Amino acid sequence: MSFRHAVDLLREGLPAVTDGAVKRTTVRALTTPVPPDADGQAVLDRVAAFYQQTLKQAPEALAYLKTRGIDHAEAIDTFKLGFANRTLGLRLPEKTRKAGAEPRARLERIGLPSGGYGSEEL
Repeated sequence: MSFRHAVDLLREGLPAVTDGAVKRTTVRALTTPVPPDADGQAVLDRVAAFYQQTLKQAPEALAYLKTRGIDHAEAIDTFKLGFANRTLGLRLPEKTRKAGAEPRARLERIGLPSGGYGSEEL
């Protein structure tokens, strides 16, 4: 797993290990902001909200906005500013899996490029 994926897992809290054994899986353990049954607009809204939350948790991005004269939390909420730091891919199943190919294709269909969602670019 990538460093960024490990950090996101730690932020969400790891499940308790009961038997001490290390279990490995290729299925993503993070919750996805792309619901399987949502229409295009709902998916776009959820991804925008995900990026907005990512911005609020990224001190380096907030510092950059401050250098550009945007230093108010209200501006982030009003204009729905976000930070696309390529962590969305950590929350989607791998593109080689059926469960990952469909949400990634939906993102492309609504105009969000599929590049940058996979951990291979991290």
